[in-house]
Amino acid sequence: MQRKLFSLVLTMLLVALSLVPARSVAQQPPQNWDACRLGAFSTEEDFQMQDSEPYDGNPYISDGDVLSLDGEVCARNRDLLAAFFAAAAPPDLGLDALDILNVNDRIVAFSTELDDPGNRFTAGDLLFTNGGDIPNVALVAAFKINYDIGLDAVQFMGPGDKIIAFVDALPNMPRDRFLENPGLLAGMLKEYGIDLWFSIEGTFSSPDQLTILDGDLLSAASGTIVAANSTLLPSSVPAGIPARGVDFGLDAVVVSDRTLDRESALKELAFSTEILFESDKVSFTDGDILRFQDGVLTPNELLIAKVHAAADFLGLDALSGAQPQTEPEPMITLIGNRSVWDIDGGFVTIGGGGTGLYWDGLSTTGPTPPRQPFGWYIPIDGYLTDDIVAFRVAFREVSASPPAPGTASAIQTSWRIREWYGTPPFCRPTGTLDPDGDGWFDAADYRFYQSGSGGCPNGGLVLAVWDTLNDPNVLDKDGHYVLWLEWRTTPGGTVFREPVDHHVQLDNTAPKINDFELHTAGGTTVPACGGAGAGT
Repeated sequence: MQRKLFSLVLTMLLVALSLVPARSVAQQPPQNWDACRLGAFSTEEDFQMQDSEPYDGNPYISDGDVLSLDGEVCARNRDLLAAFFAAAAPPDLGLDALDILNVNDRIVAFSTELDDPGNRFTAGDLLFTNGGDIPNVALVAAFKINYDIGLDAVQFMGPGDKIIAFVDALPNMPRDRFLENPGLLAGMLKEYGIDLWFSIEGTFSSPDQLTILDGDLLSAASGTIVAANSTLLPSSVPAGIPARGVDFGLDAVVVSDRTLDRESALKELAFSTEILFESDKVSFTDGDILRFQDGVLTPNELLIAKVHAAADFLGLDALSGAQPQTEPEPMITLIGNRSVWDIDGGFVTIGGGGTGLYWDGLSTTGPTPPRQPFGWYIPIDGYLTDDIVAFRVAFREVSASPPAPGTASAIQTSWRIREWYGTPPFCRPTGTLDPDGDGWFDAADYRFYQSGSGGCPNGGLVLAVWDTLNDPNVLDKDGHYVLWLEWRTTPGGTVFREPVDHHVQLDNTAPKINDFELHTAGGTTVPACGGAGAGT
């Protein structure tokens, strides 16, 4: 499920979403990092936001800032560097590598474009927001490289809890310990049962004829090449030295599921290169997100579409995937029998933007017109987990601030239920399933009737059907609204909600036709009562 969502998010960009829904939030507003639960990136160039404003009110975006896939600023470069500059405001040192390990605790691995002015770390070091620092020579020690060769892409692999345990140990490991014993890192990675995939900034050739390109994907734990540059790109691309002729570099890399074995992970790999390529068979830029051996996954113009820049190309420097989730959580997946990923704003972080218009192909092959609003009755469906005891679909006007869970208006849906009788017809529509006054359904009753446990399946049951024309809380029948799913896991207990919003644009005004004419194929006007002849 996680890999599917991640792929959807990248292909449609910012509608989102590798991803797996993130952890639910209980009665508290989202933090800035929450916007990057579905993935993050940085650009190669600075720019000024034109029609939007970041959380801190400053429209200037640097190449060191972390951006979400739906165009929000998750963190400034100074936020990443805060642990290294406790006594002064950090300078902006750019952002080259990025791996968000835990959004809730703000644990992020990254590297900078520039060295620390105080000489405490270099642009080749792997830094952590908790103050950890792995010097470059430790990263490359397993390859017998004894100097700082730079760092470009990074991706941790392994169980999430073991990765976090490893990172938690780093603040107690001074940088000098790695410098004195560069081989210490490989031993630690093996001890924790994890790996660190990365790429370097330069080319290295050893006396035993081993050549490592800056386009190769490397393993810090094993000292092996995970995937050569020639393997990453399609066979029609002349990647690889010396056999095929060009080192395309490896600027960013991400795997949708860290726990996959090497072979499976490579099949899910997304990455970007340092240089572009153009041919009749395949073309890409250094700002596109590419699939393993399969060309472009997300073009740069689509990746940056939501950041409101004046340019249509900003490059790509760092990339991080969706946050891992061991099991899917409750969420809305269909609105009006249309995938939320095919709706502009159909799957965005809380408070994120979108038009709420359905756009066929948005999540897959590319959108095709027209963009369509939603009408009178709107079925809404998704999935619930087994621990849910009550649920409802809540909504607000798009102009309203996101309310605390459990306080918004909710959709009221009354169901006619088929019940079992001992004589034909055995299943008769004589039962009802209704919510309480606040829109809450009893989840056990809902599952009982939907599954047919009583003898009569009610497969048409969905989470809600929104009567937008007659709902008294829909003040604007042609308005723009935001939906989300809420639930409880104990009777009368804490209300949880999806960590995403679903935009819906209504249109309950019937078209008015003032006049129309019919014409034959030859152009002759057909009178109201006929008689125009057969035409030509």
